[in-house]
Amino acid sequence: KAFGHQVETWRLLKSGHVLEAQPRFEPKAAFRRKMTAQGRGVVVAGDYCTTPSIQGALVSGRLAAQHLLTP
Repeated sequence: KAFGHQVETWRLLKSGHVLEAQPRFEPKAAFRRKMTAQGRGVVVAGDYCTTPSIQGALVSGRLAAQHLLTP
C-alpha cells in the first residue's frame, strides 16, 4: 500500500457527490481541441480542452506553455 499499514485504521469521515464536477466528454470526442489563443500572450487551457481529468488539465497546461514558447 502506498501509505503503509496505518491506513487500515483510517475511517471515512464524510463523502459527497459533486454534480458536474468535470466537463462532459462525449464518446468519439476529440482528445485535444484546437489551442485557443486570446491574444497578447494569453492561451486558454484546462481539462475541458483535452480530457476531463487531472491528467487532461496537466496536458492542456503543457500544450498551452508549448504554444506560448513556440516562436
